[in-house]
Amino acid sequence: MVSYHPRVTTAEQTLRFTQGVGTLSEKAPDHELFMYPTFKTQGLGQPTFTIGYANNSDQAQNFSIDNIKAFYRGTPVPLYTYVEKVDEIRQEKLGKQIALAILGGAAAVAAANSASRQTYTSNYSGAVGNRFGVTRFHGSNTLRVYDPASGMIAGAAVGGATGIGIGQIEYNALAQEAAAEAILQANTVEPQRMVSGQLILKKCCDQYTAADDTIRFEVSANGKLSVFEFLRLTGNAVPPAQGVQAAPSVVTPAQQASVTSAASPLAPSRPVPALAAAEAPGNVHAVAPAPVGGKDAFQAERLSETRACNPQPRLVLTAKGAGFETYSVTCTNGDALALRCEFGNCRVLR
Repeated sequence: MVSYHPRVTTAEQTLRFTQGVGTLSEKAPDHELFMYPTFKTQGLGQPTFTIGYANNSDQAQNFSIDNIKAFYRGTPVPLYTYVEKVDEIRQEKLGKQIALAILGGAAAVAAANSASRQTYTSNYSGAVGNRFGVTRFHGSNTLRVYDPASGMIAGAAVGGATGIGIGQIEYNALAQEAAAEAILQANTVEPQRMVSGQLILKKCCDQYTAADDTIRFEVSANGKLSVFEFLRLTGNAVPPAQGVQAAPSVVTPAQQASVTSAASPLAPSRPVPALAAAEAPGNVHAVAPAPVGGKDAFQAERLSETRACNPQPRLVLTAKGAGFETYSVTCTNGDALALRCEFGNCRVLR
């Protein structure tokens, strides 16, 4: 098992954690993106990530898997489309069912032959006395019986078990196809709306560790290219310091010296570059604390911000069920919003 730790790459990105899972977010004037590992720990193959896109412009924008490129150790890696993943699931299901049918058929024939041809053996022994003494004797009798009815019953029992196994494979494949619905597909995102979906890397990655096992995503949205990086860590590896982190770029040289002397465990592990000439120290923005609530709290908070509800909204988880969560949030103008999130996609109810 491995885990993926997000790394801040630009001054526009922030990193914060919810239940040990780090989320990278990046804001632009007309849109916002966020990414995080879908699962806290994953297998070596087919790494899975969740991406979200909020359209803050005044025009509808198209967003799909075509907007994203993935790289592992600098080498391009393809991403599954929904059609490709479902086709793979069905091919794997068919192969398992055929193999089980062949094995089950052979087992049924063997069981039928064995049950229909039974052999019964009886042993006997004794002694007979006469004037010359006692004569002992012993032996055995073997009886072979052919019973086709028993053979049919035994074969049907094995065949029935094979049918149950084939049905279970079908059920598992249907569950996997339902899960594949979460893969990011083609979306036309209206102004002030958001969409999210999963990214699954195809034919990735090997089992060997390297000094910089990095998965990198290049995401194009609203004419801007954004880069998100995740460091792959094995079971015994120690992740970098965790905490709410803003991208290490908007500080003055004097502030940098102060940070160096006060070395906080939550500080970025890389050196902090100096402030750009076009920026002023007053432009440093505080990062809001991580929201408290359900799994979709981050997406709900982003949606409430896009609706100009509150620069730092306070969410309240009001309901939670299979695949959905609802939140309430009070806006600065006194209005209240009700949000409903289903599998990471949030919308305003009122």
